[in-house]
Order: sequence, then C-alpha cells, then structure tokens
Amino acid sequence: MYPRNNKKAGFGLLFLVLAESAVLQYNGSSRKTEVNLINVLILSCHTGGGHDAAAEALAEAFRRAGHKAVRYDFFGLHSQKAETAASDIYVGTVNHSPKLFQALYRVGSAISSPRRHSPVYYANAYFAPALEAMLKKEPFDLAVTTHIFPAHALTWLKARGRTEIPFAGVMTDYTCIPFWEETRCDLYITPHPYLTEEIVRRGIPAEKIFPLGIPVSPALSDEQPGREALGLKEDVPLVTMLSGSMGHGNLGAIVDALLREGGQALQIAVIAGRNEKLKQALESRYGSEPQVFIKGFENMPPWLQNSDVLITKPGGLTITEAAAVRVPLVLANAIPGCETANQEFFVSRGMAAAPDTPDEQARAALGLCGDRKARERMRAAQAQAVRPDNARQICGLLLEKFGGGGYVQN
Repeated sequence: MYPRNNKKAGFGLLFLVLAESAVLQYNGSSRKTEVNLINVLILSCHTGGGHDAAAEALAEAFRRAGHKAVRYDFFGLHSQKAETAASDIYVGTVNHSPKLFQALYRVGSAISSPRRHSPVYYANAYFAPALEAMLKKEPFDLAVTTHIFPAHALTWLKARGRTEIPFAGVMTDYTCIPFWEETRCDLYITPHPYLTEEIVRRGIPAEKIFPLGIPVSPALSDEQPGREALGLKEDVPLVTMLSGSMGHGNLGAIVDALLREGGQALQIAVIAGRNEKLKQALESRYGSEPQVFIKGFENMPPWLQNSDVLITKPGGLTITEAAAVRVPLVLANAIPGCETANQEFFVSRGMAAAPDTPDEQARAALGLCGDRKARERMRAAQAQAVRPDNARQICGLLLEKFGGGGYVQN
C-alpha cells in the first residue's frame, strides 16, 4: 500500500528521477539512452562512387548507433543487368561524351518543375515494383536514398498507396540537381544552409529541408595508419591525386607537370579508381619513377589523412570527405553540370583552388605544399562549412523524426 500525503516519499522519488537523469547525461562519450531500435533501408545507384559512399556512411552511422541498416543499389533490386547498364551508361557518357552530359543536364534544368513529371520520373517508376517487392519482403521502418532515382520510385509508390514507409532524400552535390522537386520525401538532407533558397525556389518546402551536410564515413574521424604503413616517406610532401571512382580525367598531364616542377622533393600518389585500363597505363608510364605511387580503388581515409594536398575532380562526396579531414584541395577535370557547381561553391569560400590547366594545377598544389599559412587558411575555411560528424548528426535527426528516439553511442 502506498503512503498517503508523504512529502518525504515524494521528495525521495523526485531525487531518484533527477539523479538518474544526471547519470545519463554524465560522460557523453560512453552513455546509452533508451531507444527503439529500427530497421533502415538505404538506397543508392552506382552512377559514380559518391552516392554509394554517402549511403555506406549513413549505414555505418546507423550501425554504430545500434540499429540495423542495409544498403541496396536501386537498379540492382530489378536485376544485375539493370544495375550494370545504368552504371555503364553513366560512365560512358561522362568519360567519352562530357559535352553530351552537359547538354542533357541543361535540358533537365530547363524542363524540371514541381508541377509535372518528367520522363526521368516515369523511367524510374518502371523499376518501382522491384522496390515494392523488397519493402513487402522485409519490414523496414525507414528508407533513406542518396540518389534521386529511388526517391522518384518511392514517390510513385506512395502516391498510389502502395507503401507507407517514411523516406528521406539526401542531396550529394552543392546544388539542387534537376528533378528533385518531383519527389515527395518526408524530409531532405542538404549540403549547406546557403543552398536552401535555391532548393525552395525549385519547389521543395522549406520546412522539409535540413542542411546537415553530405554524409561522410565516420571512419574519417578514426585514427588511420600513418605514412610508413602506406610505403611513404614521413618527411617529404605528399600530393595525392584522385580521378574519381570511375577513373575520369587527364591525370598524366598533371603528374608530368608535378614531376617537372617538383622534382625529387615530392611524393605523388595517383588513385586511378576502378579504371583498370587507366591504372595499367599509368604504371607503364611512371613505373620507373620512385616517388610516384600508382593505386587502383583504395580505402581512402588513410590517404586523405596523410596527404599535404589533394588534387581531384569536384565530386560532391569526395571534396566533402577531403574538407572533413581538412586536406587542402586543388580541383581539376570537373564534369560539366553538378560538379562545376560543386567547384564554384568550394572555390568561392576559399576551401579549394581550381586553376584551368594541368601546369597551373600542378603549380597550385606545389604552392600549397610550400606555404603553411595558405594551407591553414584553406583548412579554416573548410572547418567553417563541413563537419566531420555529419553522418552521425543525420542519423540522430532521422531517429528523432521517425521513431528511433535517440542515438546510442557504442
């Protein structure tokens, strides 16, 4: 039987509640709070490695939070043939017909509208039944898409009452690419507050926009192997060059300029991506140069953390990863369209340099290697715009909005 009018019991109960709350809030690095563990479906498309990397970053953040997260290629849900075809069409257009890609992007920007559906929307709707089958097969609590194509399919399914799953769209470029306004995501994760006006102007409601950044792997904040583990010298500047996951860009001309201008007082790591033909050509060309290291598709955190300067094309995910690690950037070989917007965003804020020619790009990288204050200014600008823990922040928001209740730190 409970005591009546017992002030001491009441104060005692209040004390216990407050004490428990204080314990939960103490030592934030190790605390755990009560959450409802959820099952998250993360969708991407293999049209450039950035979308996949952003998807994996979010999956990793959810898993570190104690939740279940699985990642699928949207077209792969339909068939392996569809996944391969989508990737090949994208890579072929970007590498061999960049002007065609630019023209298609401009046409998309001209016809994109929230008041009507584009052919792109209906093309993605064709693949929606395979996604619907996946949603029926496994009880997911939330879907997150780092590519517009599955966002179209989810929009099409929800409009017809064929799924009720909440879903979030994650933008992975520093602009609002065409056709996002055709989607009906429950919320949108965007790269930066500066872009909100542009995104609203395109027809996406302001209350659905959360500018938390492009998600990067939590591993970027973990301690990585040093230069010795990578076979590099500790006391010689390292310029790392990326062609992008698909091996796009004229790397050879920049390497030649670096060797010509920098001589032996420089280490050059060239990451050729998945382009094995490019990797073999670079190995044949520079195999006799002891300070040049040719690599294929690599685990990037160790290379980013150990680089003095990074030369890369301005893919949204890649330059965000570099900024998260605070690596001075020289941008080259931008794909016309969203990557030129990415480049403009970074250069205008002092987060990168983007000279026009290979010789100028090499000189900019060497200049940064030799100018500590210039590197510090660029790193400070990056710190103003990019948070290294943005995947965790996105995960926490989605858990708060869609039933997870919080973030468990393990």
